[in-house]
Amino acid sequence: MKNFFLWHYTDGVRNFLRIWKDYRDFFWNYFSIGRFLRTLLSPWRRDVSRVGKRGPHPILFLQALLENIVTRILGAIVKSLVIIIGLFAEIAALIVGLFLLLVWLLIPVVFVVGLGEVFFALLNGPDVLTAFWFIVLLTSAFAVIISLLGQRDKEKEYFSMSLSELFEEKWFERVWNRMGVSGAEADKNVLNSKEALDGFLRAIELAPEDFSRI
Repeated sequence: MKNFFLWHYTDGVRNFLRIWKDYRDFFWNYFSIGRFLRTLLSPWRRDVSRVGKRGPHPILFLQALLENIVTRILGAIVKSLVIIIGLFAEIAALIVGLFLLLVWLLIPVVFVVGLGEVFFALLNGPDVLTAFWFIVLLTSAFAVIISLLGQRDKEKEYFSMSLSELFEEKWFERVWNRMGVSGAEADKNVLNSKEALDGFLRAIELAPEDFSRI
C-alpha cells in the first residue's frame, strides 16, 4: 500500500500531467491556432490575384487589389472562427484537466474516508448518507483500481522481457495489427527463436528494423 501511495503521488501525477499536456497540445495543433494567429491577415489559401499583363493597367490593378483585400478579410474571418473554437477547446481541456487532477489527488483520501463511513454506517445502521458514501466508495474504488493497474504496468520491465513474454500482454495484439497480422492469425512460436522470427518477417515482407520500431 505504501508503494501504491508513493507511485500515485509521484509517477502517477507525472503521467497525468503528461497526458493532460498531450491533450492541450493536440487541440492547439489540431485547430492550427499558432499558425492562424501568425497568418491571420494572409490571403485565404494563398489565393492572390495579380495583374498578368505588362504595362500600367490601373483598372486591373485596382480589381486585383480589391480581390486581395476581400480574400484577406474572408481568410481573417474564417481563421478567427477556428481560433475561437480552438481556444474554447483549450480552455475546456484546462478546466477539465484541473478538475481531474484534483480528483486524482483526492481519490485515495476519499476512498479511505468512504470506506470508514460505510463501515461505521453498517455498524450503526444505515441512514440517508449511507447511500451517498457507498456511491463515493464505489467511484473512488474504481479510480484506485485504475491507479493500481498503472502502477503494475510501471513495475514491469518490458525491455528486459522476451518476445514470448511480451506476447502474453494484452496490448501485444496491437503489435500484430501494425504488422498486418490479425490476432487470430498470430502464432507465438515465431517469437521463440531468431530464425523463426526472421523467416516470418520475410514471409510478410517486413524488415527487422521496422519490426523493432513496432
